[in-house]
Amino acid sequence: MSSAVTPVFRRLGARRDSVSPLTRHEAQAAVEELLPAALGGRGGAGRVGRGLDPALSSGSRVLAASCDVNATQRMGGGPVDPPMTSARLCGPHSEEVFAMGATVRQEALERLRVLVGEWVVEAEFPGQAVGAGRSVFEWTLDGQFLVQRTEAPDPAPDSTSIVSVEPETGAYTQHYFDSRGVVRLYAMTFDGEVWQLLREEEDFSPLSFRQRFTGRLSADGDSIHGVWEQSKDGSAQWETDFALTYRRSR
Repeated sequence: MSSAVTPVFRRLGARRDSVSPLTRHEAQAAVEELLPAALGGRGGAGRVGRGLDPALSSGSRVLAASCDVNATQRMGGGPVDPPMTSARLCGPHSEEVFAMGATVRQEALERLRVLVGEWVVEAEFPGQAVGAGRSVFEWTLDGQFLVQRTEAPDPAPDSTSIVSVEPETGAYTQHYFDSRGVVRLYAMTFDGEVWQLLREEEDFSPLSFRQRFTGRLSADGDSIHGVWEQSKDGSAQWETDFALTYRRSR
């Protein structure tokens, strides 16, 4: 064992017999001491964060610390916090995997940027005259989620939707809530032009019928023409429910 590493493990070993658990600060300090020696045989500590975006480099260091914090807490005999990352990320290539996941997620968030703003919403229900509504898309929580708030004319309910991005795959999920108390989850796709929402499984609300929305963003980015469809018998046959058009107002 390296002479630089030995004192660190001696301190951790002493804490193992202590009544108080190893604190996160102590664990991270141990990681910072161990990391240069551990990487010395593979190109030195300078390898950490090399070639990565500064933000990702910082994130990868947090990731490495969180992986080792759990391990050192187990050595200290204290309670283990819920892991900050999936176990498969805590390995020799965790830094690269973290960077790839962050890039995929950031690209997915960037595609949603074109939706941000205020829109006039026009619904077309068969045989009914319906006034225009209003929908606002805006970022929340440091740009990590996209919120859509819609004020709709009768018979449609007012609603709030939150779009999340799956960190590793970039897949979207729309979390839907409306003024009737209905809560639903929609699998969502958006490639910068075609926007689709799909609900085919029971979630927080029973699945009385399947739903699908498909909209297409205009070339100038100022309108979305779409249609909601439903399938009541579970077959592959979809029927038009109502047309929905978004027109950007600002």
